[in-house]
Amino acid sequence: MTKLAKNKLPSKELILKHMKNGIVQLSLGEDLDEYSLIRGTIPDQLTKMGAANPHGAPVGEFTAFNITKNKWETFQIEDLVEYKGRVKRYVG
Repeated sequence: MTKLAKNKLPSKELILKHMKNGIVQLSLGEDLDEYSLIRGTIPDQLTKMGAANPHGAPVGEFTAFNITKNKWETFQIEDLVEYKGRVKRYVG
């Protein structure tokens, strides 16, 4: 697996924008999983009380809910193998 080239990596701000408006597809390995930060896509019992990506969090680190695997994940943006961006708009 080859990671995305540095000049192809999305910014933390872009990922955050995409995940606040819909469902994003990205890969950290072999599988292309769906992620989101929208409450309606996260089961109530797994909803975080605080911000998933608070100010002051490391710049290259991102936390999001993996819809495909039904769990929260924190990953390094530089570890992305593929980034499709927002693939579905959430209308809840």
